[in-house]
Amino acid sequence: MKLNHAIDSYPDLLDSDHDAALERLVVDLATLYRGAAAPTVLRTTLDAALRYAGGAEAPLNSRTPRHRRFRLGAGALGTAVALALVLGGVAYAVVPLVSRLLTTEQGATSLPMRTIGQSQTAHGVTVTLERGYADANRVLVAYTIQVPSGFANSTSGIDGKIGLADAQGLTLPLIDGQGLNGDTQHVSAGLVTFDAESLRSGIATVSLRLTFLNVRAAAKTLNGAALTAGPFTFSFSLPVAPGRVVTIVRTSVVKGVPVTLERVVITPSETRAYLRFAATAGISADDWNAQAHISGTGWDSRTLQPPSDPADLVTTGTFFVNARGEHVTTWSGDFVGHHGEWTLTVDWIWGADTSTPIRQDQVSGPWTFRFSLP
Repeated sequence: MKLNHAIDSYPDLLDSDHDAALERLVVDLATLYRGAAAPTVLRTTLDAALRYAGGAEAPLNSRTPRHRRFRLGAGALGTAVALALVLGGVAYAVVPLVSRLLTTEQGATSLPMRTIGQSQTAHGVTVTLERGYADANRVLVAYTIQVPSGFANSTSGIDGKIGLADAQGLTLPLIDGQGLNGDTQHVSAGLVTFDAESLRSGIATVSLRLTFLNVRAAAKTLNGAALTAGPFTFSFSLPVAPGRVVTIVRTSVVKGVPVTLERVVITPSETRAYLRFAATAGISADDWNAQAHISGTGWDSRTLQPPSDPADLVTTGTFFVNARGEHVTTWSGDFVGHHGEWTLTVDWIWGADTSTPIRQDQVSGPWTFRFSLP
């Protein structure tokens, strides 16, 4: 496949703002998917795309960039989409598709996901909302998309062109998206995560409206026209698991740099820390993040094992800046049962501006905060 045809063949993966390294990678992966031998340059193009993705913003429809802290680092969503949906078909056939997908999100398989089971079909495309979960920190929705014969699996939804709002019209920002191919052609699954901190405190049930602006699928023939269907809109309700809020408002100064821990919010799906610190080096505050971990007697967030590689001990979660200008660092998984003294350690803060010229800065800590949970 020629590079200049890639954007026409894969409009759901590539748009006018895509990077050349990602385009080359998508083309090579498409060649592999169609049964040919792996291109000899695949390793080179993969490395180039991952290097680019490591410093780019994830293409999500949110006020500020969200960065996923799991294996691929900041902004690797576009490359992760290509890898998951082109190569995901070799996954375990005996496990249902959505259940397999949930194993990629730390702690999601143990959450009380509510079955939604709503489907809509238009122009041969069927979108099904499978399951959902909500707590005081975030909302997760799992769905499947089936496209007609002759079209490649769709990455819609996890490409960021999806919206979630409550009954009052309040939009919940999209944090993250990930996908997986089905065992049969034309079926794929997606898992999208939305920021729920703006939901009313103490709410027990939330009514939601999820909208796919459109669903796109590339034709498998080189010059075939892409399929576009939609919009698809679903209304449903989810119970909201409460969160435990620990107000701290404490400042630690290291190397003359103050970092303030405002509060910590603990829910069954993740724990969040809300931090404040000043941006420097001419880099926007929205492009600064904090690398941190939490620990206590006999446990440490850094010892969580991702299902893709049990030998790799990492911290999973995201970073983002909310509408109040707070730097939010999250840890996926259930820490609700940990009582006693907690330690939150900010290992370093860093900023990265990927515009031209690229600017980066990092300040090493640690900034340490201790607090108790009865």
